[in-house]
Amino acid sequence: MASSHQARPISGDRLPTQIAAYYEAADAGRVEEAAARLAPDVLVAMQVPGPETAPRLEIRGQSAAQDWLLGRGLAPVVHDVRVCVSDGTDCFVEGLMRRREDGEAVRTYVAGFRLTAKGKIGRYFAYACDPVEGPRGDDTATDTEARPVVERYFSALMAGRFAEAVDQFSADVMYCHPPYQHVGITDSKRLTFNGHAELLAAFEKRGKSPIRHRILNLIQRGSNAMFELVVDNLPNGGNGGSLCSLSLGPDGKIQRYLAFFCEPAVPQT
Repeated sequence: MASSHQARPISGDRLPTQIAAYYEAADAGRVEEAAARLAPDVLVAMQVPGPETAPRLEIRGQSAAQDWLLGRGLAPVVHDVRVCVSDGTDCFVEGLMRRREDGEAVRTYVAGFRLTAKGKIGRYFAYACDPVEGPRGDDTATDTEARPVVERYFSALMAGRFAEAVDQFSADVMYCHPPYQHVGITDSKRLTFNGHAELLAAFEKRGKSPIRHRILNLIQRGSNAMFELVVDNLPNGGNGGSLCSLSLGPDGKIQRYLAFFCEPAVPQT
């Protein structure tokens, strides 16, 4: 029987079979079936209750992951994947967590998966925040590659060229970022900036920082792209991990930008 996660229309790529089956089983509380989709040495990194930027819970091994699922019990939400981008090994998704009882969206989430040569899930990490609204890209072909745009943005931001950084975004951009760490913005809540003026003011308040951004993998389909990022040179000598989802506008610039962050970075293996 086909997974309903595979049947739903989403932007980007078809959700890989193993990932769709994992979500289907986990959402239904079929723990052993969900765990069977994981590799024996799987790494799972999940949020814990509290601030969204807090260190994640890291679970290693299929048996430990199954115990975690059993201990969690039937979650009050189910996963609704809305965007999927995959290169055959790495897969990134953005979706909504919907309340089981009435289907209302209560959180936005992003997740990264790495499939093994045998097709099992070998690495799985996820972030979530309160619902986020904004323009959504689609599968329409675009002449613009997202990666150079993102690289120009980070290069300008790190150099303190804030007007140039803002210029990588559409005039009507929706930019949503988790609580900042180690910079001039100290608000403990997730921040959303709409349009160039708000974004420029935010970057200027953030200030120039020694923090460095390193893109690990960016996958694009149509005007949608998602990428995993490592944030280096943090004041405490450590690093952080990020997963970002973006949509390009008709002008080839970033029209919607949704970022997540935690310390330390999620291990690669």
